[in-house]
Amino acid sequence: MDFSYPVAERAVKRWKSERLEEIEPQHFLFHYQGSTCSNGGVPFIADFHVIVDKSPTLRIQSAWIEMPEEEEENWREMCSFQSRGEKFLREITKEAAFAGKTVEEVLNNPGEINYAGCLCFPAMVNQKWQMVLSTVHYACAVSGA
Repeated sequence: MDFSYPVAERAVKRWKSERLEEIEPQHFLFHYQGSTCSNGGVPFIADFHVIVDKSPTLRIQSAWIEMPEEEEENWREMCSFQSRGEKFLREITKEAAFAGKTVEEVLNNPGEINYAGCLCFPAMVNQKWQMVLSTVHYACAVSGA
């Protein structure tokens, strides 16, 4: 592999098989399993969607986070939801600002990163996108697309 991922490659390989689906050609869905940073670490699932144009480079056409309704009781326990409510939800589920860039551009310039398991602040969301986009990049490189 010619690309150096910002996360361990063995993790990317595992996530590819356990968490990533190509639900349509070029539309990937990554099931993130996180936990709140408060309230004792309540577990939740968030779905990260990425639509890419695979040629000539892996360019992101669209990317967004979906908070599944069946997980609502859990993700509403995030401290940012507790303090900002629906505004917080709108902020994290809107189109990602990096749409239009290549996956490698985003992976090489992630911005501030925080490894907490929640999505409460941009640095935490950036770190999750690093996981997701590394996995999508790896999946496309392995498949030869």
